[in-house]
Amino acid sequence: MISENHITVIEKGTDAWNSWRDKNPHIKPLLRGERLGDLHASGVNFRDTDLSNASMEGANLIEADLSNSNLFHADLGGANLLRAKLINANLQKTYFCNRYKSTIYGLETHENVISYEHYRSASLREANLSNADLSEADLCHVDLTDANLSGATLFRTNLSGANLTKTNLSGAKLIEADISNAILYSVNLQDTTLTNCRIHGISAWKLDITKTVQTSLIITDKDEPEISVDNLEVAQFIYLLLHNKKIRDVIDTVANKAVLILGRFTPQRKLILDAIKEFLRNHNYVPILFDFERSPRRDALETITTLAGLSKFVIADFSEPMSTPLEAHAIIPNLMIPFVPIIKEGEKIFSMFTDLKMKYDWVLEPISYNSKEDLLEYFEKGILERAENKFCKIREKRLSAQRDPIRMREI
Repeated sequence: MISENHITVIEKGTDAWNSWRDKNPHIKPLLRGERLGDLHASGVNFRDTDLSNASMEGANLIEADLSNSNLFHADLGGANLLRAKLINANLQKTYFCNRYKSTIYGLETHENVISYEHYRSASLREANLSNADLSEADLCHVDLTDANLSGATLFRTNLSGANLTKTNLSGAKLIEADISNAILYSVNLQDTTLTNCRIHGISAWKLDITKTVQTSLIITDKDEPEISVDNLEVAQFIYLLLHNKKIRDVIDTVANKAVLILGRFTPQRKLILDAIKEFLRNHNYVPILFDFERSPRRDALETITTLAGLSKFVIADFSEPMSTPLEAHAIIPNLMIPFVPIIKEGEKIFSMFTDLKMKYDWVLEPISYNSKEDLLEYFEKGILERAENKFCKIREKRLSAQRDPIRMREI
């Protein structure tokens, strides 16, 4: 059957087309270059169909089967491909996003001309594009939420501004792709290759980067000097450091003024917490609270260690209800920072704490207190001064070790 007859069949509607496909399974339809804009073809069977250079702007292709189809240089701008199957499809140079230039002139004169760009983007929510070839395809601003692009080829693909929320990109190859300003939330990047991609302005959170290859990721905009990194998750942070002085100031503040406060602060003991925080603030410190009462999960240990690593020193309240020794064991052996234990008078710190104190000299003598007033009276000399002195000694020790490679290895 020739192409003219194929277009005649599809014009009869999806049911007629699918029925014809069922009766003629050996035929690979030819719809090359056809104008199929605003086609209502939900559930259509376009398997093995040649749709290269076809115009399908705004088409309704919900749950359509386009597996093994040839969509080379096709126009799918504004098409709805919700839950569509595009497995092994050829999507090279396919347009999923069309741009329209608009110009607004002043009402009385042609001054103050404003030009801006519209995007008519396809929806590929929950679409299956596994193993598809999307080389040089335009997916600008396309919604790929929950889409499956596992094993897909994305060579020089334009994904700028795309929504990649919960997208499966496992095993995909993104080479010289543009994903600038894209949203990457909870994306599966297991075994994915990301090489020479432009990632300026991305929002990346909760990524699975197990065995992900990340090299030469460009964090700057096209009109800026090119700077690249090899880690997607830290890229946006590094860019902020480079371009936002306030962020740099915050980093400096955290490094020099942050104090991590650990403990279980029940409602009855919240007065102690508030007093510690207020005292630290009044002395130009930045208190960071981690309340075990509200954070009982075991995986909180990693968060605690990270916060401790950002802090100048740690104040840990081991009063009842006592925090488990796990937290102290997570911080003290791994981080050379002053560790100041405090405890309510008459109570005892867990038995293994003595061993930690003997082994690591950055653990200070515990401070006992009977009341808020008692703690605050002794706070400056008993806690702050001792912690600052220990911090200075640790810093001197590190500087000395840097001048002596053998001592550096010992530390």
